[in-house]
Amino acid sequence: MGSSGNSDHSSNEHVERYHQHAAFEPIVHKSDVMERICSISYDYARADIPVLITGETGTGKELIAKAIHAVSARADHPFVVVDCAALPETLMGNELFGHERGAYTGADRKQPGLFAAANKGTIFLDEIGELPLSAQAALLRVLQDGSYRPYGSVRQMNTDIRVIAATNRDLQEAVVQKSFRLDLYHRIGSAVIHLPPLRSRKDDIPLLARHLMGKLAPSDVGEIDVSPAAMSRLLRHRWEGNVRELENRLRSAIALASNGQITVEDIFPEEIKGTDLSKELPTLRTVRTGMSKDTEGQYLENILRETNGNVSKAAEIVGVHRTHLYKLLRSHGISPSQYR
Repeated sequence: MGSSGNSDHSSNEHVERYHQHAAFEPIVHKSDVMERICSISYDYARADIPVLITGETGTGKELIAKAIHAVSARADHPFVVVDCAALPETLMGNELFGHERGAYTGADRKQPGLFAAANKGTIFLDEIGELPLSAQAALLRVLQDGSYRPYGSVRQMNTDIRVIAATNRDLQEAVVQKSFRLDLYHRIGSAVIHLPPLRSRKDDIPLLARHLMGKLAPSDVGEIDVSPAAMSRLLRHRWEGNVRELENRLRSAIALASNGQITVEDIFPEEIKGTDLSKELPTLRTVRTGMSKDTEGQYLENILRETNGNVSKAAEIVGVHRTHLYKLLRSHGISPSQYR
């Protein structure tokens, strides 16, 4: 199976090739992993094959799909988005494949479906893991020979499309659970692009934040920046909602900002009541310079005391991974359970 990690696409030649195309400008990044993903997307775009994009919600799967379409030979034809999770199962076939006049009560005219609308272009099946098995069978036929049958029709129709699919589900596990067809998985999963969560590519966060602020700030508002403390907090946040969460938080923060600068409280207003201990307690790196081992131990004990022994919260405040924090605690003979 193809994968975003199976080949070395980080050479200058590949980077230059995708950087020359405007389709990749909306994918704001500087991390090496996103460089490789954009490079691979560029190559897949030119191959005219089905592509499966995986990753958590909010990681930018549709942006990658649009870039692939824009680079491809189908760029002058439609790019049709289908939100598979939002389509009721009873209407799925009708929406995708259309219907003939008189196919059911109220069908007073022929209606082409989304596959017909995407002819010669690309259809983007977002959250394909939510497709019911009946629709999966029909989709498989389209991928095999380009044919489908509108609801109420006895004739097969043909379409020339490229399918790009996306999901935040584990489709291999869905195959095991028999909620996703194995043959369809093999059809769409030969070229896979996996988008990592934002928390694993922190190099991109400052660039993304400033890009989003430039996009979101009203035209009558002057330049807005993020305070150093707020940027530090952005880098430590888990970003369960990924880039979408970052965008939503910045949109609200811009409305709250004063004096042209966004503060921690603007981005995380739910923490004003004192639940954010990181505003009051320094990171380990900040206080480590010049302090003794005993002082470091006292600092760690203080953090655990303030967090009631919650190692995950303590690690966030200290500014290290929880695994590293456990090692530090062991070196000082400190047990988190003592503070719970």
